[in-house]
Amino acid sequence: MGYSSAGFAAQNAACSSQYGALAYARMAAEEFLGAIRSNRIWPTRRAKSLAAATLGLTCCEIEQQELVRWRREVVVVLQSAKLPMCEQNRLASHPDAAIAAAIGAARATTIRSRVHEWKRAERHFHAITAHTGPTRVGVLLDYFHECRLEPCARSVPSAILKSSSFMEKAGGVPEQDRFSVMPVVRNTVNQFTMELEMGAPPTRKAPLLPVATVCSLELA
Repeated sequence: MGYSSAGFAAQNAACSSQYGALAYARMAAEEFLGAIRSNRIWPTRRAKSLAAATLGLTCCEIEQQELVRWRREVVVVLQSAKLPMCEQNRLASHPDAAIAAAIGAARATTIRSRVHEWKRAERHFHAITAHTGPTRVGVLLDYFHECRLEPCARSVPSAILKSSSFMEKAGGVPEQDRFSVMPVVRNTVNQFTMELEMGAPPTRKAPLLPVATVCSLELA
């Protein structure tokens, strides 16, 4: 059975609509990227490096540079908190390199997130105990309560817990001594997350425009 003229018209209209949306998405993406380039505004140093084609570096090389940079930041945090890993590697020929190598296979973006969250917590720990890390579990619980009373975003308690767990593991804290695995800490995180979700607006689904934008850039 052949298609009617009305069917062809509907198909043409649908195709025109799709191509029109794609063209609009591409134009919007180009305008956005042009504004970023003209104002030299980049969300992260990694994004700026990836966009700098004049450097002649591959994405893998840039990722490796970021990984080295953020591992170095973790070493500073661990040394400041005087965690066991620092003492264990004190007699190594290159202590900092030994500590950095023991951090694990986390990506640069993950390490950056953990470091940023930990540095916010450091200010609270130092104000309470004059140390850059929690000396007892009560100090960490107090920080959770302080964040809850602000109030904070519903994802913050979980982010703090992940950061604490990351630093304890990277710092060589024995598992039985880690605050992040204690039931009282995990129950507190679950409770505060639930309370913060009750008053939070519903999660919005991602719009279709970014997907169309990615497609337009791939086709460019």
